[in-house]
Amino acid sequence: MSKKRVIIFIDHANVYKNLELVSGRIDWNKFKQELKKDNHLVGTLIYIGVPNPIPANQRKFIKYLERVEYTLRQVEIQELPDGEKHQKGVDILMFKDIEGLAKDDAFDKAIIVSGDRDFVEAIRTLKEYKKRFEIWSFKKSLSKKLKKVSGSNNIHYIDYILDKIEMRSR
Repeated sequence: MSKKRVIIFIDHANVYKNLELVSGRIDWNKFKQELKKDNHLVGTLIYIGVPNPIPANQRKFIKYLERVEYTLRQVEIQELPDGEKHQKGVDILMFKDIEGLAKDDAFDKAIIVSGDRDFVEAIRTLKEYKKRFEIWSFKKSLSKKLKKVSGSNNIHYIDYILDKIEMRSR
């Protein structure tokens, strides 16, 4: 049997927010390898909000992601009138990419890394195109609606692989 063509779609803000809660840092290359398993990895897209100008530490992180062969899909972070910063449009961009690549038959299986309920429609779209999928999320941040629409067999928890993907000090 041939290997499944897989594309990984990562909602960076969702992962980052949850990593802060567990005081963790991950090795993004190990993370990608752990998710793809024995499948043929077509691509890894990471959706990330970036301020303008981009601070030096974030530029370093972006270069690292590019070095380990992530495709960055960047959305500029907007500053609201009250001074709070907010990224808008990341979920929409991710959904459009999932839908477009499914329509183009670019993959057999989508791996969505987010627990956000905004991806319920993406799951429905994947089902419509008869694509396999997995949801990877932290247990505490998985939307009940996303879990229900996806089915428990398609849900996987990042919490259970943290020991395999954590960034080790050198």
